[in-house]
Amino acid sequence: MTKLRKYTAAVFAAALAMVFLTGCTSGAVKAYEKGIEKMEEGDYKSAADYFDKVISKADNDSEETLILIDACYLKGECLALSGDSEGAEKAYDKALEEDNKERSYDVERTSSTWLRRGLVYRDRGEYAEATKAFRQGLKVKGCKADQELRANLICSLESEGKYEEALVELTTYVAKYPEDSDMNREYNFLKSRFYN
Repeated sequence: MTKLRKYTAAVFAAALAMVFLTGCTSGAVKAYEKGIEKMEEGDYKSAADYFDKVISKADNDSEETLILIDACYLKGECLALSGDSEGAEKAYDKALEEDNKERSYDVERTSSTWLRRGLVYRDRGEYAEATKAFRQGLKVKGCKADQELRANLICSLESEGKYEEALVELTTYVAKYPEDSDMNREYNFLKSRFYN
C-alpha cells in the first residue's frame, strides 16, 4: 500500500459514514466504492475511470464533497501508478484545487488530508508548500498521522536545504519513534554534520 493510499482509508470511511448517515447512495458513492475496489485489485486504469465518474457526479455543495476531493487524489495516484505522469499531474492539480477551495460550509481538515496534500506538493518538487502542509497536519487536534507527517516534514526540510531545522525535527522524531532505524541513521548523519 502506497503512502497516499494508506491514508485514504480513513478519509474513505469518514466520507462513506457521512453519506450513509444521510441515506445517500448516489452514483458518485457507487462509483467511488467501485474505484476503491479496482484500485485494491491493482487495476489502476479502471479505478481512474471510476474516480472520473465520481468527479463528474459528485455535487460540490453537498455531503459528497469529501468523496469528490478524495476521488481527485486517488485518480492522480492511480494514473501515477499506471505510468501516466502527465495525467497524474493534471489530476493532482484538480485535487489541490478542490482541496483548497473555500466552501460555504466547513470541510474538516484532518491530519491525513494535510499529509496527502503535502505528499503531492513534495512529489511535484514544491518542498516549501509540502513543509507547510506537513506542519499544518501536525497542528490538527488528535493527529492520526503523526509519524508519517513528521518523517515527510524532515524529508521536505532536507530537500529545501534546511538541515538544521531538519535536525531539530529529527531529534523529536527519534525520541518519539526510536524503532525507526532509517530515521535514526539519518539523525546520526545530520548530527555528525553539525556537531563534529
